[in-house]
Amino acid sequence: MEKVLKTVFFSVLLVLWVSAEEISGRGTGETNSASTSSSHSGGDISGDEFFSSSKPASFEGGQIYGKRDVVIYKELIDKGFVGFNARTPFSDDIAVTLNDSKKTAKEKDPELLTYQLGTKEFDNSHLAKLILRRGNVKAYFLVTLKLDLGSANISFAKYGYAPQGDKQSLLNTNEILVYGHFKGIRNLMNDPEVSSVSIVRRLSVVGYYGLDIRPQASMKEVTFSFAMPHSSHGHDLKMKEDSFRNLNENLIYETKEEEGIKKIKVDLIRGENFSYLSELKYVLDLEDLLSHELLSVGQKPLSNYQNTIGSYEEMEPFLEYKGKVDESPFLDSFALNIKPNQSIASIWVNMTKVLDRAIIYDYQKRKDFFNGDIVYSNIREMYLKASELVDQRIGACPERSSLETAMFRKLGIATRISTRLFHIYAEVYLPGLGWVTTSPLLREIPIISSKDGDQSYFIDWDKSVPLKIRWRGWLNPVASF
Repeated sequence: MEKVLKTVFFSVLLVLWVSAEEISGRGTGETNSASTSSSHSGGDISGDEFFSSSKPASFEGGQIYGKRDVVIYKELIDKGFVGFNARTPFSDDIAVTLNDSKKTAKEKDPELLTYQLGTKEFDNSHLAKLILRRGNVKAYFLVTLKLDLGSANISFAKYGYAPQGDKQSLLNTNEILVYGHFKGIRNLMNDPEVSSVSIVRRLSVVGYYGLDIRPQASMKEVTFSFAMPHSSHGHDLKMKEDSFRNLNENLIYETKEEEGIKKIKVDLIRGENFSYLSELKYVLDLEDLLSHELLSVGQKPLSNYQNTIGSYEEMEPFLEYKGKVDESPFLDSFALNIKPNQSIASIWVNMTKVLDRAIIYDYQKRKDFFNGDIVYSNIREMYLKASELVDQRIGACPERSSLETAMFRKLGIATRISTRLFHIYAEVYLPGLGWVTTSPLLREIPIISSKDGDQSYFIDWDKSVPLKIRWRGWLNPVASF
């Protein structure tokens, strides 16, 4: 009886939250763009802020990690992985001091492919159709100016675009790579200083992914499991070199790698920090990314999907409730408003609107966690269950991804949870295409996807010991022009 009353209660709330027009799924045009922009701003925008941060980050009570990043950056330069125009995530002063080193790598990116905007070649391309269907996407653009940058009088920030290169290295060129939304690029194209703008289809990037571990207590023989960066749709991993830093060799028992997980058994000493670091080189492909993104390709109706997915036995773990992905009356009330002829994409649009109104995004929790300001004895303590998020009405991307996954599974849609640098999100399985993302971001580092239907954990350790964990990393283009 109590469950029935709760279901009725949440059904009434949903009717109030979402208009009949929204629930019916009125297409995948501007509603998709608006919904996507709001629903995952916590993941995408904050992630980009970390990538482009100009201030060295500090760890409370510890050393300045930004300075260690400079050392890592110099090592990448020495290995030839960083190009002439690759921007640093540090201050302009540091970028200038590195300028002489960067001049040793002036080769153009052999992977670079573009479409000039405003041409029939782009207008008739599959990429243009994917972008139009989705409504908007963040991308790289190659801007050709009428004068060299040192002589031009143009503000890319005015149009919402971030130049990819330090100021010193860009002064004598009339071509510059910028990053920003496709929506609005027309304004930049119309600037009197601009000769042409091309959207980048494919390019090489370099960077690193790292985790800083700060033990708050001493403990013998603790085994850590670090999920390692890998390839995914739109992200072809070309180089990866893993290492552990600031770790006394006398404290290490063993290190091994199993199915994308790096494991290390160590003795922890309170206050003796260590880091896992993975140096990376990717080739990014915008068309491949959008070809595996739900709003772009999820057009088949729910009824067709439900009739097909049952033949995929391997999808059973991703159709069941498990761990953090659990049931609640909220799921029943949402399902009551979904029609069999709705596409999977329009269901996602409806879902994001419902959750944007029902759930407050916990930016403080996100900030504290990524900065290493919270102590955890078990990483699973950081993630609420989907039902707990419904009750508390406030959470960050781990909780929201669990609830999104539970809502999809309630409708018989196979869904898993994936983690990239600075974000956790849901992926849906589409027969014939495989796993497609609900949160496309070209400039991302894929870390791990759930294999058992529960949450995806980018780090784990086997004993209850309090730690602070700080995520860090970035990717930058290697191209020079």
